[in-house]
Amino acid sequence: MISFSLRTAFGLLYAGLWLGTLWLDSVYYLIFLIGVSLVVTREFLNLQGTSSLWKVVLVCGLTYGLFQTQVPHFIWAFGAVLIQLWLAYHMVALKKLQAKSLSTMAIACLHICAPIFLLLYDGAQDNVFNQELITGLLLLVWTTDSVAFGFGSWLGKHPLYTKVSPNKTVEGALAAVCITPIVGYGVGYYSNTFDTTSWLLLGLLVAVLSIIGDLAQSHLKRMANVKDSGKLMPGHGGLYDRMDSLIFVVPFLYIMLYFIT
Repeated sequence: MISFSLRTAFGLLYAGLWLGTLWLDSVYYLIFLIGVSLVVTREFLNLQGTSSLWKVVLVCGLTYGLFQTQVPHFIWAFGAVLIQLWLAYHMVALKKLQAKSLSTMAIACLHICAPIFLLLYDGAQDNVFNQELITGLLLLVWTTDSVAFGFGSWLGKHPLYTKVSPNKTVEGALAAVCITPIVGYGVGYYSNTFDTTSWLLLGLLVAVLSIIGDLAQSHLKRMANVKDSGKLMPGHGGLYDRMDSLIFVVPFLYIMLYFIT
């Protein structure tokens, strides 16, 4: 009961910080995203056995600096998609990352920092995201995570992928794939960007990608022989545990929206 209460409390705090800074002011939102990128990058590098603070700052600072150049954000999104697919391949093949220090830092740039900074809605000429789209995306990812966890804990009997994460279940995944599109359809009623059908399809896409991203991160933790990426959020684990689905989804969604908007 205490664990559930802590999980709920920290989940609400996490959601409040996201939505509060997103809608309050772009400067506060930027500070929030930079802080998030530093924490998640450190947790990721720690899983790879290299968590020096200077490496964390270098990875995040370099990625943010590159985002201020004239290179189209689409390029960073494409690079991030390739890295996400590469990590998903390692998860399916049950292979451990054989990366040196510098290559691990490069992976962190594209796997973590690039998706986070793609969510900046202010100042980018080719950015496809706005506050409304980011809000909808967050709601869909959070729905997937919550439904998969809730239904998996309640009705789950069949493991989804035992060799990677024995606690994730087929029942939880199916519930998320069914319910998240419905939430997306509901978001469409209040959206000025896409119609209800488009949001329903986005919900389905987000649900599937979120589950894959969650499994890919679980594989990294299993290879590191740890249960959680950190202890920042009791009931959730680390911030990387909470954001694994989001950072996996963002570059795919960015590229899709780039071509249809």
